[in-house]
Amino acid sequence: MDILGSIMSSMDKPPSTVTEEEKRQRNARKQQMEKWKLQENKRIQTFKTKIKARIEDFMKDPKAEKLKLEPMEKVDRALVREITDDAGLTAFAFGQDEVDRHLIIWKRESAPGDDELAVLRRGEEWTEEKGEIIKAKREQMEAERNRKVNHKGPPVKTDYRAKYTHLISQEVGKSGAQDVAANSQYGNVKVENKKDRRTIEETLAERKAKKMKQSEEPSLAAPTPSAAQSSSNHMPAKS
Repeated sequence: MDILGSIMSSMDKPPSTVTEEEKRQRNARKQQMEKWKLQENKRIQTFKTKIKARIEDFMKDPKAEKLKLEPMEKVDRALVREITDDAGLTAFAFGQDEVDRHLIIWKRESAPGDDELAVLRRGEEWTEEKGEIIKAKREQMEAERNRKVNHKGPPVKTDYRAKYTHLISQEVGKSGAQDVAANSQYGNVKVENKKDRRTIEETLAERKAKKMKQSEEPSLAAPTPSAAQSSSNHMPAKS
């Protein structure tokens, strides 16, 4: 043991702030929680066994198309869905949560359509007569929609070639090509119409030669005022 360990072990431990009553209550809650878990696991196993038996009887009955279960909690509904998925069945939930939410199980070949599901979700019983009424209403709405579309008349066809004939030619290919006249206002001038036919290189070389020639020529300086005065003094005076 090192020096720090010996010092720490010799020190008194801090006094506990938890009373004996609080310890007793904590242990009681822990034991109660463990007991509840055991009871819940037992209940789940019993529930799954009963549901599996009911589903097996339902699958064995050739005349049965659906199986309506009693309202149950969300956890139990999730267990039923797991069992039905494993058995290859279809299950839908109906009703309000925490009121009468329940499951109805169908065999795959007898699974409900959208119309039947809509009726059941409204809390009504499904019958073949209701199915025929819904089908007739759907066909009537479809016919009314088609009538409105046909009433507008056929779409107007637009001859874009005739509309834009001032921009494009009526003919195609080389026969439709037009000779566009050059417009000098925008700088689009043909070569044969230009007065100066020199290239840029030739123009730059000529400018450079002119500058060199100007630099070689002597500059003519203007006479200074003193020189003009001296010249005037040597001029003969008029008599």
